Parts: sequence; structure tokens; C-alpha cells
Amino acid sequence: MARAAEAIDFDPAEHYQTLRTPHFLVVHPDGYERLAHRAARIAESAFERQTARYGWDLSGRVTIVLDDRSDSASGGAQISPSKTIYVSVAQPTAETSISDYDDWMETIIAHELAHVFHLDMVYGLPWVARQLFGKSFSLNGATAAWNTEGLGVYEETVSSGAGRGRSTYGDMVLRMAALDDAFPGIDEAYYEQTRWPWAGTAYLFGGRFQLWLAERYGEEALVHYHRAYASTPIPFVTWLSAKLVFGRTLESLWQEFGESVNEEARATFEAVESSTTGVTRFTRLTSLEGDAIAPRVTPDGLFVVFSHLSPFEGETVRVVPVEGGRDTILLRDVSSRTFGFGPDGSIYFHRTDIDALYSRKDHLERYDFVSKSSQALVPVDRAYGAPKRLERSSDPDVSRSGRHVAFVQRHQGQTQLVVARL
Repeated sequence: MARAAEAIDFDPAEHYQTLRTPHFLVVHPDGYERLAHRAARIAESAFERQTARYGWDLSGRVTIVLDDRSDSASGGAQISPSKTIYVSVAQPTAETSISDYDDWMETIIAHELAHVFHLDMVYGLPWVARQLFGKSFSLNGATAAWNTEGLGVYEETVSSGAGRGRSTYGDMVLRMAALDDAFPGIDEAYYEQTRWPWAGTAYLFGGRFQLWLAERYGEEALVHYHRAYASTPIPFVTWLSAKLVFGRTLESLWQEFGESVNEEARATFEAVESSTTGVTRFTRLTSLEGDAIAPRVTPDGLFVVFSHLSPFEGETVRVVPVEGGRDTILLRDVSSRTFGFGPDGSIYFHRTDIDALYSRKDHLERYDFVSKSSQALVPVDRAYGAPKRLERSSDPDVSRSGRHVAFVQRHQGQTQLVVARL
């Protein structure tokens, strides 16, 4: 998970504390001591497990930075200039590909720590180069995204009862790629993929591919492949380590992996088609590229309001007739996961604020169809515990009278359901 995707930096006015453990330095804002101790316990357990799995000894301590400046779940890892993991304590929401988890802190630490082990390991001639050039030299850092992110997904899956490697969302993405005859090639599983699911191709397909390799050849063979590549003196020469470990090229293995997914997808499709319970038929309302999420029918039953996310058009809120047709953009630079409707037909949603590149936090707004504009909500009183402007709030729903709004509020990695009087 790339930290750069958040496009925010640390606020120099924030005060931080450091918790020291045998293998970690947990850096956290003031007031986050409970989360820091919990992260430390999880990290030490993951460290022991991954040291045994990957057979690599990390020297020195790994820094874990707990980050609560964003209401979006994310993480990141690096080994240069120092081994560091960034953990967003905000939990994933239902519409994301990372929503299948047992415990978010365990999942994100397992995933990011796997990156640290993977990037840090070097053998042979690359080890000599490491002594000369330091941590900036990493063979496993010079490889395709499906390789690095796929291993992170592999780790988050095998170390828990959930993870993207077994999520139903991942099942759907791979199954539909197979049924639509659009299964990506191994050379398409990278961050800058311009076809849906965009960068998710590296995570979902790369993770499933490595789980498939481990199931077929054993986990030790999968780990041996990564070690073998880490000892290759020439970056991106993956065929040598693959032939050494699997006896085949990665391209041929990926093709067979795709064929197995296709076979399973066809079997599932045929089972559904022949089911006596019946199949739900649907009508496609839009033909947009990207993700269309959070659809909700307006109270008059005539339109559907939804959010659209696209690397080409950015984030927008749109409305389309229930029978389909041309959609209309209501709001730009907004992606709300849910919508509520006032008695006058106005739309309640949440918007993300970027504060001087130091934070990304949600707040609630109301869109008026008459003025075609929106403004932030301000509660009449604070009897319900809602702060001014309903900050760090999302997922609104409005009472029939229009006098109250219910919403989700975030604080220190936890969520609470709040009702405020408008």
C-alpha cells in the first residue's frame, strides 16, 4: 500500500511519543498510547512469525508510525533511509477491496512488515552492493508490483482468517475478468494500470497468484523464489529465479493460473445459471469507466444518486434516471460512500477536506437542488456529542422530519454512531 497515494505530510505542530520494544520503535501522537501498545504487541508477534517464514534476520529496529490524519485506511513501508512502516489507524470501509479483515491493525502490520522483510533481504553479489550503497540498493525493490504487493497480500491472508487473498470481493474481480475474457497478463499487474481495477490488479491478482504458487509448489518454494531473485545481480531478470525454483517461467505459470481461475469461474457461472432458486437479472444504468459506488434511489423513485471514481475524471457525485440514460454531475471532487435525503429532496453526503497537505478528514454537507450548491452541516446543539461542523463524520442518514441526522464518527481508530439535531 503506497503512502504516496495519501499525498499528505506530517504536521510539524503535532507532538509525538515513541514506544520502544525489542524490534520496534512505535511513534505515535500524544493520546494514542493505548493504540501504540497494541500495535507493539501485534508487531512483535508478526516479527517472530515472519522471521521464521522468510528466513531473514532484520538488523536494528523497525519504526512504526501510527497515523490518524486521514479518514481513509492505508499504509506504507520503506527500508531507506531507515526501515519504516506507516499505519493509518482509520479502518477500511465496506466498498474498498481491503474491507475483509479480522483485525485492521493486525492486517496492515502483517502486510507492511512483509514488505520490509522482502525489500531488506539480499544475497550474493547484491549483498556486496548493499555494503557499498546501503539500503537504497534492493533487488526486491526492482521488480513488478504484483511481486511486492502480491507478497503483502499473501502474508495478510495466511496470517489471518481473512485478507484479500480469500475475500469475496477478490473472488468477484478475478471471476469477472475470466468471464469477460479480460484476465490481465502478468505484464499488466502493476501500479499504473489504466484498466479497472487499476492498481488493484497488482494486489488482487498478484496476491492470488502467489497463493496459487504456494498451494501448488509449497510455501517454501514461494519464499525460495523471492530469495533467489534477491541474489540475482541483474534487476528484473525474473526468469532465472523462476526456472531455478519452479522449473518454468513466470509467464507460463501466470497463464496456467489464469486458466485455473477461468475454469472455476465457468463452473460457478454454470451452477448459478442452472440453479432452481433463480437468477437475478439486472439492467445497466451507466457506461462509465471506473467505480460507481453507493447508489441510492431518490425519495420520488425517479433517480439514482451515486459516487463515481475514475483516474480520468476524478471523484464526482452523479444522478441518473432509474430506467437508465444520461447521467448528470452534481458535485466534483466528492466521493461519498452513502447518501441521505431530506424531506425537501436535498442530499446529505460527506466530503473529504485536505488541510494544508497535513490531513484528509471527512465532514458532512447538504446539497440543495434549487441553488445547486452545498454547504457544511452545523448542529443546533451539542447534546448528542457531535462536534462543530460534524468533523471526521461520514455515512449520513436523515430522519423523516429532517430535524436529525445519524452518521458515523471516527476517533483514534474507532467508530461510533452519532445522532445530531439540525
